[in-house]
Amino acid sequence: MVAVFDALGYMFMQQHRDEVSPFRMHALLYLAHGDCLAAQERPLVDSGFEAWLVAPINRELYESQRGGGRWEHDAEPDHLDTAQKGALVQVLDRYARTPDGDLRRIVRDPVWANTRDRAGAGPDDGCTAHMPDTEIAVYFRAAGQAVTAF
Repeated sequence: MVAVFDALGYMFMQQHRDEVSPFRMHALLYLAHGDCLAAQERPLVDSGFEAWLVAPINRELYESQRGGGRWEHDAEPDHLDTAQKGALVQVLDRYARTPDGDLRRIVRDPVWANTRDRAGAGPDDGCTAHMPDTEIAVYFRAAGQAVTAF
């Protein structure tokens, strides 16, 4: 498990930062996180995700984006091992060109929906309930979402 900024730093080494909107950062990071949980049985990032209205959101990343919507942190991509880097690269290969609307539908998965339901959040309600990694792993394995095989 690594810091969210180390994972993003590696992702930006693969794809130019200006091509990644704040929403897309969260979505791609969530998909890589789920992939690691499913394929490697360990989380990618240590801070997890919450079931916000728009999609799964990493609070640590969100807090860093407040105000200007920019991610400006020193990252240590060398903290990622080969399997974690592979998960990020494969998620980028698979989803980097996916339109935002389609990406939003992909990440608003049953784990996101069930977490919001358990929190009592309606379709237009805000929600910050934590999405359990155990449920993310089960969903990604069952749905065949995992794109890496380690």
